[in-house]
Amino acid sequence: MKKFLSISLIILILSGVPAVSAQKRNGGSAAAAPRLGNIDAITAQKMKDHLTFIASDELEGRDTPSRGLDIAALYIAQHLASWGVKPGGEDGTYFQKVPLRLEKIEPQNTRFDISGRSYVYGEDFLATLSPAQISGSSFVFAGHGWVIKS
Repeated sequence: MKKFLSISLIILILSGVPAVSAQKRNGGSAAAAPRLGNIDAITAQKMKDHLTFIASDELEGRDTPSRGLDIAALYIAQHLASWGVKPGGEDGTYFQKVPLRLEKIEPQNTRFDISGRSYVYGEDFLATLSPAQISGSSFVFAGHGWVIKS
């Protein structure tokens, strides 16, 4: 996720580059003061400052969904607005709503029984979020690449 946000921020910052290049090719003033969004305004320190904030512990890893992700989105939207980038999201904003579904394992409700013997989740087995029932006299599941030497 860090790479995605970093790359997205870089692309958004560089979005003004074609306009500057066209201006210079068309005889525009190359000595004009650099503006935010133009390649001339990008410095290593500015990039470091933006990425240091986006990757900071205060954003709590930016899990989806999370308060940290919301803060990162607001930070980016605020900068886009200050740079004059037109919103392309819903209702004239920089945001687009995406429906999410959260799935998680509830260890206390996850069980595994074979021939009357019960196994404890996290100690005897690990499970995925796919419900399943298996019956028969013998079976082997060789998946997920887990190796437990004990």
